[in-house]
Amino acid sequence: MRYTLMHVSDLHAGPPFNLQVGEALVEQAHNLRPELQAKIQEAFATFDWKGSALLEEFGKAEPPQEKFAPINYKQHWQVVRDIDRTMNVSYACK
Repeated sequence: MRYTLMHVSDLHAGPPFNLQVGEALVEQAHNLRPELQAKIQEAFATFDWKGSALLEEFGKAEPPQEKFAPINYKQHWQVVRDIDRTMNVSYACK
């Protein structure tokens, strides 16, 4: 069977198990003190993956993932927001 590649999307972050997604969530929580934001960011950055379910799951990726990857929500999730906008997806709470 032969396939024709029609489109390759931009790379985007996977599940929200990475430093910058956590950071973005923290930054959006306007009522958290900067000291608490810093501690949450540090927790992601220093989390030890050895023996964890995260390493078991993401260590099988190619390339293997062994720590939370820093991303920038505005940059790395742009393609997801573009798709949502095109598909008229709304996350508005009712």
